[in-house]
Amino acid sequence: MAHTRSKILVVGPHLDNSGGVANLYKTLRQVPRYEESVDYFVNGNRKNAHLFTPIFDLIRFMGVFYKYKVIHFNPSLEYKSIIRDNTYILLSLMFGKKTIVSLMGWNEKVAARLMRSSLLKRMTIRAFNKSHALTVLSASFKKVFEDFGIKKMPEVITPTYDIKMENMLFEDKNFDKHRIRILYMARIELSKGIYKVLDIFNLLNQADSGIEYSYTVVGDGSELENMKAKARELGLEIEFKSYVSKAIEKEKIYNEHDLFLFPSEHPEGFPLILAEALKGGLVIVASDAGGIGGELDSSNGIILSKESAAPIYVETIIELLQQNNFTEKSRYNKKFAVEKFGPETRVDSYLNLYNRVLDQN
Repeated sequence: MAHTRSKILVVGPHLDNSGGVANLYKTLRQVPRYEESVDYFVNGNRKNAHLFTPIFDLIRFMGVFYKYKVIHFNPSLEYKSIIRDNTYILLSLMFGKKTIVSLMGWNEKVAARLMRSSLLKRMTIRAFNKSHALTVLSASFKKVFEDFGIKKMPEVITPTYDIKMENMLFEDKNFDKHRIRILYMARIELSKGIYKVLDIFNLLNQADSGIEYSYTVVGDGSELENMKAKARELGLEIEFKSYVSKAIEKEKIYNEHDLFLFPSEHPEGFPLILAEALKGGLVIVASDAGGIGGELDSSNGIILSKESAAPIYVETIIELLQQNNFTEKSRYNKKFAVEKFGPETRVDSYLNLYNRVLDQN
């Protein structure tokens, strides 16, 4: 498989950002055969951004994009971002470039606003339909695209975990009927189901299951202090930790826990944190929000409807614990993560995609 660096330009956020797109490309670019095949153009929000940054970014883009045969965009479906990214995509198509659009999530509120604006809706549909390839994080988004009016069907390419986790030693989770360690790790925001997390913890404490539970919440966000206050009000003993970015720190956290709880109501793509938790051997208890339900099932743990209330989570968690097959699920999840989300696998997915687009007439 031959690759020429000057043929591919990837457009994405600054790699110092904490979002899923930045984390994806930080990992991909650590694989030499990917790094040697692409150039990377930083676009969008970053620490030194100011009022005129979008204009300067466009000028910078126009100064380099003509050098490349394929341009790979990673738009965010947020109102300002989609206008900016559509402009870049349509400009590239106008000058005969082959374009790839990868969408990491689907914001239903923004999509509804776009539907109400005939100009922006037409602009989005045209940018996506005219592109040479589309990718999404989960098959569940194919139906969303069709409903929106996008006729070109996307290819599913799931995310990857940090390459530094590839050779780390993650322990099998040995079921202890007397003590289960539960971890929530994500942004502390309303849409992530954080108060449902507290309700689940509270109800587990009240359940007559003969099991002692310990709880850890890892992350930062606008609701962190409110979540801590609510936990105190409920009398919950929770270990709160700040956002963790280093793989070595995540290794320790994953080895110290059994269940990974993620009752999100957010329109997720497929959250990177779930790929990491699977690699860490945790048994997953999550909602089917966004693309989660399209990629995970009961083999990985528990996947419930995002509308499911806390009592349903508690009931199914206790049923899961009674099955006494934690070690088997833990081993399965580690193997599943490597095969489904491993960095080398994901690099192959993108390099194959680039070659297919390059070969298109």
